[in-house]
Amino acid sequence: VIKKYKPKNVLVIGSGMLAAKIAKALSRKNVDEIILSNRHFKRAKDLAKKIKGKADKLDNLKKLLETANVVFSATSCPLPVVYNKDVPAGKRIIFVDLAVPNDVDNKVDKMREIETIRLDHFKKIINKNKKEKKKEIRKAEKIINSEVDRVV
Repeated sequence: VIKKYKPKNVLVIGSGMLAAKIAKALSRKNVDEIILSNRHFKRAKDLAKKIKGKADKLDNLKKLLETANVVFSATSCPLPVVYNKDVPAGKRIIFVDLAVPNDVDNKVDKMREIETIRLDHFKKIINKNKKEKKKEIRKAEKIINSEVDRVV
């Protein structure tokens, strides 16, 4: 996502293990600003300090979305955290929703200029890669078997 979209301002919603890993990975990329937001502000602030990012309260989500180019969301909230009323109209934002259940309400997907990448997207990529690997393994096994038959 970072390579493809080259965002300058990234918002990470959540402060659990996955959000922390995302924030740390982002801190090693060419991103101008990483903002962490969470319902527990202290946790977001502590994580922001570790990665030299900024923290803000989740109550300020609407304001945070005005400057974010990419939003990673990984909370354990049972309800969506981001609704279409929070998203600025006409602004290009990429949401990467890694939460189960979803953090980004499905109605956000229908908004113009918005792209939402959900966990299912990554599952499809993983399954495709597994299929490709299995094909390559079968090819390698055929080569090995034919060489064994040739030698024996």
